[in-house]
Amino acid sequence: MDDQKYKKWITTFGLSLFALLGSVWLINYLVDPLWFYDHKLNINQIQKPFNERQQKTNRLTFQDETYDTLILGSSRMTYVNQYDFIGHDAFNYAVALGSIKEFPNMIEYAEQTNGKPFKTIVIGLDFFDTNLHLEGRPAPIDRYIEQVNEPFYRSKNLLSLDTLKVSIENIRHSSSGEQYPDRSYNRDNVVDAEKRELEKTKTRIYDVLSRYENINYEYDETYKQALEKVVAQNPNSTIIALTTPITAVRFKTELDSPVVRAGYERWLRESVDVFDNVYHFNDINSITTDLSNYFDTNHFYPHIGRLVAHRVIEYPDPDIPEDFGKLLNKQNIETYLTNTPLGRNLSIPSQK
Repeated sequence: MDDQKYKKWITTFGLSLFALLGSVWLINYLVDPLWFYDHKLNINQIQKPFNERQQKTNRLTFQDETYDTLILGSSRMTYVNQYDFIGHDAFNYAVALGSIKEFPNMIEYAEQTNGKPFKTIVIGLDFFDTNLHLEGRPAPIDRYIEQVNEPFYRSKNLLSLDTLKVSIENIRHSSSGEQYPDRSYNRDNVVDAEKRELEKTKTRIYDVLSRYENINYEYDETYKQALEKVVAQNPNSTIIALTTPITAVRFKTELDSPVVRAGYERWLRESVDVFDNVYHFNDINSITTDLSNYFDTNHFYPHIGRLVAHRVIEYPDPDIPEDFGKLLNKQNIETYLTNTPLGRNLSIPSQK
């Protein structure tokens, strides 16, 4: 190959590579599956929640938004719409398998990017988080906070083929209007879930109930310390604590175990002891006994999340049943635990 042909080959290769990288960058920028930007297009209206820790940390870091309220919790709390907190400018930082032990760092980082402390912090407490043997815990939030501040972090991810794969998925779903399984996000950090046929939901729930019989459970002795750390580090914030509601059938199946029931009671006592007041949704009530409010054993639809939000901010909503979201405190917790049937003492009509 003579010099002229060689130079031509190099030029062609360079231009092709530049065009390829440019195309990858442009698609990833326009679809923005990593939530670096705030633009809204027809091709990015449905977003895949492939890594909420990364996506929501990115949004806090790179988007010019400020809030007065922070929402924390597991995937259950992602179904609580931040805009349903009437009178609050809220950001929902809930993530899949979010743990109370992550929340202090999440609050600290969110305040750093927010430029000011939060007036209100809403915390969804999950009973599963008390289990020392819980499997499948993801990497904690620290990893994502560290990497988001690395040099060229945003540029590297915009040129990533892995990011491109998600972008293409989002384009396909946005173009067809097809939701992702379980949940999808829009560009406003709001979750939607496609309503399933009730009979299919019942089958899905009852087919897996046996998994929750005699689970490998041991109460985490450091759980209360984690609760106390949240309170100690945020003395100027109003903290609203709530328990997330799972289906009554799963609730009963788990609490049939005396060990699990003892852990459940300890969880409530410790939560009330630390927060003084806890809005308690995770028991047998009008919502949890109705399987049409859920699409699996523990995830409710967004319209139930609205009831949760309205209840804890005491926003008048005629759709909230009286027995949904009992306010537990140090004065009534023992009476509640004494008088509330749990586990084997509980009878739930079958919805099969």
